[in-house]
Amino acid sequence: MKRKKNFFIITIVIIFSTLSACQLFLGPDPDSSPMGLFNTLWNDFNENYALFAHKGIDWNQIYNEYSVQIYPSMGNQELFDVMAEMLEELNDAHVWLYTPYGEAESDSRPPESFDMGIIRDKLENYGTQIENFLYGTLKNTNIGYIHIASFSGPTPIGVNDWARAIDGIISSLAGTTGLVLDIRNNGGGFYANMEYIASRFISHRTNFMIAKTKNGPGANNFSSPLTYSISPAGTSYTNDIVLLTNIDTVSAAEWFTIALLTQDHVTHAGSTTRGALSTRSPRRLINGWRYAVSVQYVTDILGHSPEGTGIIPAKDEKNTGWPTTDTQLEYAITLLQ
Repeated sequence: MKRKKNFFIITIVIIFSTLSACQLFLGPDPDSSPMGLFNTLWNDFNENYALFAHKGIDWNQIYNEYSVQIYPSMGNQELFDVMAEMLEELNDAHVWLYTPYGEAESDSRPPESFDMGIIRDKLENYGTQIENFLYGTLKNTNIGYIHIASFSGPTPIGVNDWARAIDGIISSLAGTTGLVLDIRNNGGGFYANMEYIASRFISHRTNFMIAKTKNGPGANNFSSPLTYSISPAGTSYTNDIVLLTNIDTVSAAEWFTIALLTQDHVTHAGSTTRGALSTRSPRRLINGWRYAVSVQYVTDILGHSPEGTGIIPAKDEKNTGWPTTDTQLEYAITLLQ
């Protein structure tokens, strides 16, 4: 009996020694208290958010302002509200926080008036709407029209099948003298789809965008700049084009805008885009709450970044005619006539 007792004691010692070793190598358990969750979120942005310097944001000062609102017994809803308000300081449509207690976007500016029904009434000879495309000719003109609703799709790998329809659409509009290319309310999507479609409206190869990615915790820890270029491909349309944008033109749709504005035959009209071009990195807190961090700094080829401000047309005009007419579309037609 005595030997069994000693064996039991030795086993317990070994188990506790093993646990201590695991604790030593893995570190302490993550802090799931309100302050622990708040600090985890703040610190992840502190080390990985790419746009503090560009936007002139003092993240340490924001910590001082919001951390004092955290207390041990606060409820989840209260914690969510404080975190959401802190992230709103970034003014970034690619930053969000999703929880069972609410959803928050850092930039939640109201949408701009836009009605596809008005546009359909302006079109004739238009094809059945293909996924993400509405196209045709504008009544009483020889002007073509294409609306691209999104650059997203079922997979981020390669060009999605729906995007390949652009060649047939352009062929159907080959006889037009000009084109309204409408990406209002286009929320972005995948680079491959954007590039595939944009290349149809390019007359010559050009560099158009530069991106640096955050790759370390220091304020200046960025990857080497990566330059993006685009070349003509597929069925081309290089007659005069008016590119229409608005506040809900976001992300990959803004890359599309930057690419096309390198072309002399493209005029930018409508209103200012959202100003959210960075790649976002989804994350998860220990309690299951999800959020996203913008980890890139993106500029045009001249080094100007529209992050936070958007890409501004020469004539920045809201759609004031809604709900009876589309003044942005009417202005685009005037430019082409």
